[in-house]
Amino acid sequence: MNDLPQTLAPDTLGPTLTIGEILVEIVARQTGTGFREPIDLIGPFPSGAPAIFIDQCARMGGAAAMVGVVGDDDFGFVNMERLK
Repeated sequence: MNDLPQTLAPDTLGPTLTIGEILVEIVARQTGTGFREPIDLIGPFPSGAPAIFIDQCARMGGAAAMVGVVGDDDFGFVNMERLK
């Protein structure tokens, strides 16, 4: 049984600031193959615990901000698009 409220008022959620890594995850399609030889991969998926956390705060309606750094490349672009 979930005793948590189903909705939270936005004014109870913030402002929230997080600082930390913003990264991407790339995942092998098959387990146990290692990365020493070329293998089939999927991704990139926007990730990083602080980025995921602040994204969820914002989706719940709270005032949210993040301090982090991304590169001027496709991985940085993927993450910035997710966090907009």
